[in-house]
Amino acid sequence: TDLKAAVKDSLTSRNILDATNHYLASEGFQGNSGNYYNQDNSFINRILDTKLGIPISLSLLYLCILSRLGVDCQPINFPRHFLLRWMEHPHIPSEEQRYTYIDVFNGGRRLTSQEALALLNGEYFGNDNIFKVASPVSSTKRMLRNLISIGASQSNNMRDSSYSLLRSSLEMMLRLATDDVYDYAFMLCRVYLQLNINHEEIMRLLAGSARVPGLSDQVEYLLATCEMQKEQKMTENQEIIPKKREESYPYGEVRFKVGQVLQHKKYNYKCVIYGWDTSCTASRSWIRQMSVDKLNQKDKQPFYNVLVEDGSNRYAADENLSMCDPIQIDHPEVGKYFQEFKENVGFICNSQLQKEYPDDQL
Repeated sequence: TDLKAAVKDSLTSRNILDATNHYLASEGFQGNSGNYYNQDNSFINRILDTKLGIPISLSLLYLCILSRLGVDCQPINFPRHFLLRWMEHPHIPSEEQRYTYIDVFNGGRRLTSQEALALLNGEYFGNDNIFKVASPVSSTKRMLRNLISIGASQSNNMRDSSYSLLRSSLEMMLRLATDDVYDYAFMLCRVYLQLNINHEEIMRLLAGSARVPGLSDQVEYLLATCEMQKEQKMTENQEIIPKKREESYPYGEVRFKVGQVLQHKKYNYKCVIYGWDTSCTASRSWIRQMSVDKLNQKDKQPFYNVLVEDGSNRYAADENLSMCDPIQIDHPEVGKYFQEFKENVGFICNSQLQKEYPDDQL
């Protein structure tokens, strides 16, 4: 008999639930309490490998399994702890008693509505919406909010300085969300500005935000930064004025050369220099934002334009960089500035960069 198509009473369904719990436990599937905020907990393909997840991802996996076995459950957008519900007692008039709730994160244990409420310690007691069925879109948004939070934490701690997780999660959220998107749009604009990319998209995202109360100053700042970056990119195509090394420098020697591979002393990333200034030429607002004024030599020292191994472009102070063994830097703009990489030497400038920095040949 086809188990999915067979008519099942509550006892049969309960037996299927018990068997599912036993099978998943025997296969090692469980809630990842030890590393709850690992991004892998939110990706089904990784959960199938690691067998570890968080309430929402494990619940959705469990939901798919039960669907194939013919037990109808629904996802519940419960605060803090995603749950499933199963209509165990369809003939009871009271909806509160009709449903049993399933906590997949904790081994598929079954709860009454009162036991589920107890998980919240009374904080949301009396709110009818806490047992609302989660649509596919709302479930996806909840998973994306988790990933945005994880991505922001990783980027702030320089564990993901390419902003890859944060960027992709924000971009997907903006595709799904139709209202209350200003926070996500602002965050994505800041990511784009940090990576110095997608300036036209930044302008589009900020287009209608200037009139929103409390946001005008932030919009103005982001737009100004965007315009500055666009202008800097435009100047790259203007007539080349050679930068020659002098016998004396106003704020200390420019120690490093274009093409050298260096390492950041604080964040440990490796990078290759594609330009330098004898002192910081960025705007005062950028200097404040990047805490340049907290450096020992502040902005009165050489600054270097660098291509970072994570794919980003940065403007780094001399005191923050140190020599390291030359390695290949995997960056999409390497070919724009360099013609080859030489072992134990570094990157060899192309003809255009050689004209701009004629004294920097390695």
